[in-house]
Order: sequence, then structure tokens, then C-alpha cells
Amino acid sequence: MRELDVLLETYLNQHFDQAAAPMQAAFLLLLDQEDPDIWAWLIGHAQPPAELADVILRLQHQS
Repeated sequence: MRELDVLLETYLNQHFDQAAAPMQAAFLLLLDQEDPDIWAWLIGHAQPPAELADVILRLQHQS
């Protein structure tokens, strides 16, 4: 999914290095998930697992 790739790559390039270790770990865990699940969490069609909630919220509000 191209849109998801762009969103994740933008976060990686602009925010990952400055993120706290738990957020970095959550982002790396997120990358192991299925694209349709990630997309559903990002657009609010499904609730993400608790360990991914903060990184999903950050991705939804990245500038």
C-alpha cells in the first residue's frame, strides 16, 4: 500500500531517531504487522493493540 509506505517512511526519516526508546520499539513492532491492519488502525476503523496505540497516535498526528 503506497500511502502507508509514504507515511511510515516519513515518520522514520523525520521522527524515529529523536523518539524515545519505547516509541522506537513500538514502531519497529508496527512494521511487523500486516498492512491492512495498520491502515485500519490509522484511519480509526479498528482499535490497535495497546502496545501500538502510542505510535499509531503519533503517526496520525505527524506533521
